[in-house]
This record gives sequence, C-alpha cells and structure tokens, in this order.
Amino acid sequence: MDAVRPGMIQRKRGVIINIMGMGGRSAQQVFLSGGAANAALNLVTVGWANALGRYGIRVNGINPGNTLTDRVQRGLQAMARSEGISEAEALERSQSRIPLGRFARPDEVAAVALFLASDQAGYVTGAIIPMDGASTPVL
Repeated sequence: MDAVRPGMIQRKRGVIINIMGMGGRSAQQVFLSGGAANAALNLVTVGWANALGRYGIRVNGINPGNTLTDRVQRGLQAMARSEGISEAEALERSQSRIPLGRFARPDEVAAVALFLASDQAGYVTGAIIPMDGASTPVL
C-alpha cells in the first residue's frame, strides 16, 4: 500500500484490495501468529479506507477461508499421511465442516477482487468480505 498510495493520492483515484485469511477473524490455536497478522491487516484496511476516501481511493479486503491452492493441497497431503487416509478422504473430511460443503476455488476469490476493483463497486470502501462458505459466521 505504501508503494501505490502516493500516486493514487496524486491522481485522486485508485483501488486497493487486500487479501488476508480468515484467521484474523477467528483465533485458531495452530495459527495464532498468522491470525494476529491478518487481524492487523483487517484493521489497516478499514483504517486506510477511512483516511484515503477523501482522495477518491477505495480500500477493501477479502478474507478467504480454505481455497484449493497448492498450499492447501500440501496441508491435505500432510493430514492424509498423519491420519493414514487418502488425500481424497482428507479433502472430504475438511470440506464436510464447511456449510457450503466445499473449499473455495481461486477463481472465485479473483472474481470478488475484480468486482471490488471495478466501477460497479464504486461506493464500496472499508469492506472486509468473508469468503469461507459460512464456516466463521461474522456480522
């Protein structure tokens, strides 16, 4: 944000979209440090939205939950090894805890980012959009 902010202020327009995990909304014992960093970025996102709105700059965030990325796939592989199950079973078990019944796809996260960057979201700023299939209910 520091790198792009001066040019956006000069142009009096711009969009910043931060993507930070759901760990910033819900404390998880295995991810407390990362969750704290995500929580801080949530706060920075809404704070900059407030500070930069007068310059025509919109700042929003996306909180994806489990998304079918290489990182998540490696986690599923580790889970499968440690529990003596197949990767497919590890995926099924993990997805069964999500109300929508599946992980997000990277293109779904990208679609929300594209919307937030578009003129269609021209009056949306300071929003943090959860994308975890309703696993972590938030207001």
